[in-house]
Amino acid sequence: MKSGIRFLAAGFLLAVLVSFHGSLWADEPNDPPETIAGLRAAIQAILEENRIPGASIALVDRDGVIWAGGVGKADLAADRDATADTLFRVGSISKSFNALAIMTAVEAGLLDLDTLIREAAPDVAFENPWEDSRPITLAMALEHTTGFDDIRVREYAKVDDPGMTLVEGLAFNPSSRVSRWKPGTHMSYCNAGPPIAARALEIASGQDFESYVRANVLEPLGMHQSSFHFPENAARMAKG
Repeated sequence: MKSGIRFLAAGFLLAVLVSFHGSLWADEPNDPPETIAGLRAAIQAILEENRIPGASIALVDRDGVIWAGGVGKADLAADRDATADTLFRVGSISKSFNALAIMTAVEAGLLDLDTLIREAAPDVAFENPWEDSRPITLAMALEHTTGFDDIRVREYAKVDDPGMTLVEGLAFNPSSRVSRWKPGTHMSYCNAGPPIAARALEIASGQDFESYVRANVLEPLGMHQSSFHFPENAARMAKG
């Protein structure tokens, strides 16, 4: 659900690039780069081959950040370089943070993965013909096994409204939230599941979802520039 624009630190971009073009090193006998300069050059080659303008990279180990920097352009039209401080929209990577937030609430005893959605988020509309015998649980919302179709084009196309709450976003067009088979029996990717789980988290915690994630996930991880909302420092955003 696009209840807000997802902006998270771009340390994940390296993993995305490697998974997107994992064959670069797999298909060639070359050894992986051993220096930062070599790493930058290898990533630049991946970007150019796949026509990606730029990326922010963070190289980390268990002790912290080894190196962070940018490769390529953050804005082609303005000829602005990508840096370690460039902000990127990370899209569905936000689901990982959704799940992390839910699990912190589970560990705190606020939620249970077997909780029924109709009880945990009673204001969320959905239709499950098997609700009496196979009710939808919080876990199913997170693991894409509700049986719902994906959200509709009009939801994807809706212009982001920074004033829209999660409740308003979920109420915008619930027609896709109909179980097509018994929940929990098949996986089918669905963007409606995570925000439904997020609504359950709001009710259980008494906080809006964005505030809960900031306090319990982003801030503890040191991700102070990350947000679900359009940032005030929008000039740092990548464009392309």
